[in-house]
Amino acid sequence: RVVVSSLVTMLGRGTRNAKAALCLLVSDLLNTENHLMAPTFRQQLIELLARMILEVGNAAVLADATIGEGDSPVERKSSVPPPIFDLLARLLEGDASLVTGVLGETGTKLAVLLVDGWLMPAPQRFLHRQLCTEEAAREAAVSLFMALFRGLPWPVKIKLMRSVTSFLHLTPVPDEWDFELQRPDVPMTAFNQERNATNLVGVVNRGATCYLNSTIQLLFHSEDYRQLVLNAMTPVPPAKKQDEADGERTPVGRVVSWTSSAEEPKNTDRSEVVRQLQRTFRFLQDCRLGLFNTDDLVKACSVLSLEYPVTSQNDAAEFFDKLVDLIDEELPGVSNDNRPSMLFQVISCREKRCHKCGLVTQTMAAPVAKLQVILKSPDGEEYNSLEQGLQNMTAPEVMNGDNKVDCDRCGTREDHTYRNYLVKLPKVFIVHLSRFWFDLQSMENVKLNHRVSFPKHLDLAMFTDEALNSDQGDSSVP
Repeated sequence: RVVVSSLVTMLGRGTRNAKAALCLLVSDLLNTENHLMAPTFRQQLIELLARMILEVGNAAVLADATIGEGDSPVERKSSVPPPIFDLLARLLEGDASLVTGVLGETGTKLAVLLVDGWLMPAPQRFLHRQLCTEEAAREAAVSLFMALFRGLPWPVKIKLMRSVTSFLHLTPVPDEWDFELQRPDVPMTAFNQERNATNLVGVVNRGATCYLNSTIQLLFHSEDYRQLVLNAMTPVPPAKKQDEADGERTPVGRVVSWTSSAEEPKNTDRSEVVRQLQRTFRFLQDCRLGLFNTDDLVKACSVLSLEYPVTSQNDAAEFFDKLVDLIDEELPGVSNDNRPSMLFQVISCREKRCHKCGLVTQTMAAPVAKLQVILKSPDGEEYNSLEQGLQNMTAPEVMNGDNKVDCDRCGTREDHTYRNYLVKLPKVFIVHLSRFWFDLQSMENVKLNHRVSFPKHLDLAMFTDEALNSDQGDSSVP
């Protein structure tokens, strides 16, 4: 412990021999598992390394700030050897509470310094003068930043994400990137325009992807669902060849044109949908800009195998079902007991009651993430409100005369009453208004375009078994 403290102190003062000695010690410590290290020593080592990196970094940034505007920028190597970044990242690995519990304000300052000094300096101050210019140093600094980021409070995370997004937005696009720009003659919203008074972010319509945009906005504004997606530790995608990776990147604020079905985006990696949904949610939540380009998400969603190509017009209900199912299956750390779609889960029951003997038979429906509500009765009556549609769904249906059904207890065909009711109510209620109605005269589906109103507050308890039974009094027949 004393040796490490002395070496760290000397390294902070720039001693060359200390750097070599500390790197040898670090190589041994990197081979030591965290659980084999004494907790007290681990915490002290975290504090020492964090303070040393912070002091060296602040001194280097201050030296860079003294360079005149007319001076040519000089590339510099990181003042801290990459293994030091790796060691601190390893010590913080697997326990995000160490960032706030051990480092506290030092951890916040170090994360800000890594972004603003080592990796992504503010263009107006340190453009092309980042402290980490070597690939090994930058990779090590990124690893440390990610380890710190997981344990930081949300206000600090938002500030850092804004710095990262601003840096990416202001970074010039390389000329060798191969894509075609498609710009409207008179853009309705500038890509570099900040959020307006609503503080909400819009998404670019790819011409026929309104089904995707509306569904993404719906899921994003379900706060619990959004946080489950954002907090998941998604795996890093496999590395690709440079020419392949460059051709697939879509910069924020640029729209790629797909002009024919042969050029439709193709994706076979289901986990890529999770990564792109996380990226979209993060931008909509934290970025200061008011418009987001969904091209990468559209490409990823080609794996969903929708009825039509992903860039064509599709059914929003079909897209919702397939997207939610994929997230349940691919989101890391999810089991059958904590699937994100359980926030929307509705379970209904269909009840059959015999008028003669009173036998009640109940059949539970499979859980669904959205409830489909019919908007027109078989005799042609249109339902003009959501309440009417739900009341029709739970209304009793009497089967008598030629429509009598078999009773399991009586053994004969008897009059019966059927009804549906809700058994499990969701935390977030998603309704699918069924806008198509099968016309028995023309034998085809007809689109229903009439207005359907819905209340600001809806009490679903009135559509449960308890509420429906209380309205029926003591009668055995509904």
